[in-house]
Amino acid sequence: MRHIVGINWREMLELKLRRSSRTEFQKFHADFMGRLYPNDYIPVGAHGNLGDGGMDGYLQSKNAVYQCYGADNGKSFNVRYVIKKITEDFDLAIKKTHT
Repeated sequence: MRHIVGINWREMLELKLRRSSRTEFQKFHADFMGRLYPNDYIPVGAHGNLGDGGMDGYLQSKNAVYQCYGADNGKSFNVRYVIKKITEDFDLAIKKTHT
C-alpha cells in the first residue's frame, strides 16, 4: 500500500467521501469518472426547469447511466427517502432515454 506523507490513500479517500455533502459527492464522482474515462464519460447537470432527467452522468461505451447519492458523514439517516429518490430517478432516466 502506498503512503502519502504518512497517510494511507484509502484513509484519505474515506475522509474525502465522509466530508462530501450530497452535491460535493456528485462533483467528486464526475471528476473521478472524467479522469478515469476522459473521452467517454459525460457528466449530466440540471438544465433549468428541465432538470437532469434523473441522471448524473453517462458512460458512452457502456451505454450506462449513473446516479449519485452522497450520505451525510458516511451515513444515510433517511433510508426511505434515498430508496424513493433512487426509484424516481431511475424511472425518470428510463423515460428520458427511451423516448
